[in-house]
Amino acid sequence: MKKTVCIFLMFCLLPSIYCFPASAAEYTLVPNDTLEIKIIGKKDLDTKQTIAPDGSISLPLLGRVTAQGQTLSNFNNYLISEFAKYIEKPQVIVYLIPRPIYII
Repeated sequence: MKKTVCIFLMFCLLPSIYCFPASAAEYTLVPNDTLEIKIIGKKDLDTKQTIAPDGSISLPLLGRVTAQGQTLSNFNNYLISEFAKYIEKPQVIVYLIPRPIYII
């Protein structure tokens, strides 16, 4: 019985695991999204920012950059190219912090 339940759960959850990265990468950033940006090996540059109403965030070394309207993967690639002007071969990771969901 336990084996059957485990197999059932695996088939139910497995598709959502594989679908998540593609949909997250295609998400378009909007104002009030909160991003956590990490530069590997440069903890002093790590930051957590909320996209302002004008669509921008403020980052160390770069100043204000526009995030609104970009997908997570495009924004990540943009930051890599911008940080490359100051850091040799930067490894940048951009996380989208989920918004809280309130149930009334």
